[in-house]
Amino acid sequence: YTEHSVVNFDETNVDFDPSHRNTLCKIGEKSISLRINGHSGRCTVMLGCSAGGHKFPPFIIWKGVRGGRIHRDCGMQVFEPGQMYTVQPSGWMDGQAFNEWVRRVIQPYVAARDNSVLVLLDNFSVHMQHDNVTSLQILGAEVEFIPAGYTPVLQAMDKGLHKPFKQYLREESLNWMVQQPDGTKPTRQHISQWISRAWAQVQLTTILNTW
Repeated sequence: YTEHSVVNFDETNVDFDPSHRNTLCKIGEKSISLRINGHSGRCTVMLGCSAGGHKFPPFIIWKGVRGGRIHRDCGMQVFEPGQMYTVQPSGWMDGQAFNEWVRRVIQPYVAARDNSVLVLLDNFSVHMQHDNVTSLQILGAEVEFIPAGYTPVLQAMDKGLHKPFKQYLREESLNWMVQQPDGTKPTRQHISQWISRAWAQVQLTTILNTW
């Protein structure tokens, strides 16, 4: 396998109101209240990269039902360009969302590399479902699962990429909140923009060093 043929993917939770390590107040105030946007929503984003530094487009799973308004918005690409979207009732990865991710993210990549790609995944139950593994193998991809308990040291996304991504995401949220009236809640388009810019800020050197 070439460096770009070895790939790792992992889901991570994204809160619409991510916790911050800073508070916002006007200079000179004697008391400081925690500033939040108050949105209780969340989504899941599947991120991945190759050992050669290629970053895959974020695959975002909104909380919603298929055929509903949010799902229709996904099809019309009303969110951030360069990302992919689907829905699931709880906003989690399930078998249907996984197979959509395979079709839209993995299939084109595998086809461009003569059907020779090694996909590294953790042992999340959805990843290990027979039908989901088969959907990858049909494309010609080989699938390897990282043993339970070893993802912090053997999975690139866990080892060194989720942390900077989440930090950049918090910074995006904070910068947005500074510019909004108190109590303004972000939309899905705002969340998409935060995810896009946060993932773009993860540097090639960080990816290569992590691998």
